[in-house]
Amino acid sequence: MNKPDQMLCRFGTQSNILMLIIALLWTSMYGCSGARPAKDELTKTIALLESVRKLGCVHDSLSLAEESYAKAQKLYDAKKYDQARAQASAARELAQEVADATGGKPCEAPPPPPSSQPVELPIEADDSAIEPFESVSAPDLKTLYFGFDSSSLNPQSISALEENIVWIRENPDKRIIVEGHCDSRGTLEYNLALSDRRATSVVGYLKSAGIESKRLEPIGLGSDQPASYRQDSEGYRLNRRAEFKTTR
Repeated sequence: MNKPDQMLCRFGTQSNILMLIIALLWTSMYGCSGARPAKDELTKTIALLESVRKLGCVHDSLSLAEESYAKAQKLYDAKKYDQARAQASAARELAQEVADATGGKPCEAPPPPPSSQPVELPIEADDSAIEPFESVSAPDLKTLYFGFDSSSLNPQSISALEENIVWIRENPDKRIIVEGHCDSRGTLEYNLALSDRRATSVVGYLKSAGIESKRLEPIGLGSDQPASYRQDSEGYRLNRRAEFKTTR
């Protein structure tokens, strides 16, 4: 082999070695092409979680966000970068909902736990006449929707409820079941309690409007009967609701 050919061969070998070194360095830093995006998503998520924690708010979605972030970190450590990125993104979405719900303001300290001693509540005179009854759908009655982690009636829900009251008064022979529902996030116990509060809130408003207690029955169904299976903000909104059923 002549000298020019030897130099060209040596240059090609050195170039290949240089490319190999660069590839090894890149692999050692990021493992694969999905590592960097996953790491960036984890960093953004933990930053948001830390800011939400400082607000001192107790929200079920915050616990879910913490759990989701922990899973994302484990997936990243196992070099399952695409899954880690998706899990971290879900955690960040949950944390952002808590931040949006609080408006970025610190929450007040939670009230002290109730006394362990049983307390007798007053019973309305006509409450003793309430009996369970079989229900059917009530297409004439509008569904009410609630805010995130809330059982309070908003202006839109009150407007729809006022229209329902007109129908209820015009049909005095009908008895009403108010079913409270939640979206799929949160524990089973938490969702059952929240859905029950939503149904009770609606029944309380109906009673204040003069509807007899014996015609009303609130029931919380948790997240067992979703109106939508979409796992996004619109799907969650449709499931945070109270529906009306009536007798035949």
